[in-house]
Amino acid sequence: MIRGRDTNPYSRVATDEDYAEDFLKTDLKRAKNAISEQEGSLGLLGDAVNRIGQMARQIGEEVSTQNLMLDDLGKDIETATTNMDLVTAKTNDLIKKSGGRQW
Repeated sequence: MIRGRDTNPYSRVATDEDYAEDFLKTDLKRAKNAISEQEGSLGLLGDAVNRIGQMARQIGEEVSTQNLMLDDLGKDIETATTNMDLVTAKTNDLIKKSGGRQW
């Protein structure tokens, strides 16, 4: 390792290989920490994507339900329009037969 404040005056002098080894160890620690942080972030991102997927499925189900309701409403309006046309025609016939004014 690199020579620091050793009390032994005969300790080994640091070499370029020692500095390179220390650099590699430090760099490896930094890389492992970065990977660990990225894995945590990916976990959070995955959770968020799952929540968005669940929301999308719920929205899709709601849209399908509302489409059915709109189809039923359209049929009801069509039936009501047909009935209204029949009632209007009968009312006009009644007015005509009674000698009144037609609309």
